[in-house]
Amino acid sequence: MKYAEHAVGGAAARFVQCIWSLNSDGLAAANADPILPDGRVELLLDTGDPVDRHCATGVERQPKLQVAGQLTTAVRIRPTGQFGVIGVRLHPWAAGSFLKVAMHELRDRMVPADDLRVASALLRDASNGDGAEERLRLLQQAIERHARSLAAPAPAAMVMTAQLMQGPSTPSIRAMASDFGLTTRRVQAIFADHVGLSPKALARIARLQRALAQARSEPHRTLGTVAHDSGYYDQAHFIRDCRDIAGEAPSHVLGRTGDVTTAFLSAEA
Repeated sequence: MKYAEHAVGGAAARFVQCIWSLNSDGLAAANADPILPDGRVELLLDTGDPVDRHCATGVERQPKLQVAGQLTTAVRIRPTGQFGVIGVRLHPWAAGSFLKVAMHELRDRMVPADDLRVASALLRDASNGDGAEERLRLLQQAIERHARSLAAPAPAAMVMTAQLMQGPSTPSIRAMASDFGLTTRRVQAIFADHVGLSPKALARIARLQRALAQARSEPHRTLGTVAHDSGYYDQAHFIRDCRDIAGEAPSHVLGRTGDVTTAFLSAEA
């Protein structure tokens, strides 16, 4: 798997964390690999062979253009041949403003881009490009044009979301509401509309990603130490959360190499 991130500037940087690409010339995968939630919404342009998603209702062939909403548990995908994807990773606080939709409507959903006017326009511009470089250039231009037409993301959503994702300790909803002079109900509404997850769910996902990133970057450390430093009560709490969100124990996630799961794990401890 060859993964690369492409920085964005200008007005787009207010909404987009990065544009990324992932490619593999390998054969079809034998098993479906889990893609872990990371607290961010993504626009996806499939440039390779078809990809299957394995879910409770069976196997679903994925559309070439789609949006991955905020996930609370991993999705499992299996490339059927050459794998190629270009993605737009939105800042967690900016997804609602950028896509002009209440983000709770996309929670735990992978939807065709045609279902969302903004996503469809941006991805279809890029899909008409001839080759990877041309698609990337068209996507960058389309995102910048769209971003210039938007007001900046809500400052309260940005600050509160950043506080929750930094950890290891996270402020309560009541504390965040007090800091901004808001009611707790208003804070919950901001997260539902702009982020797509409750504060508690976002903090839980961010904590797991921090723990896995730390364990990968410092493999000599025990899982118990990683769990403590990441804000878990103990190692058992870490393992339980990982099973609930990733569908696997931390040892299984950390033991993966060179697959789709590994490419999307956060590199930031």
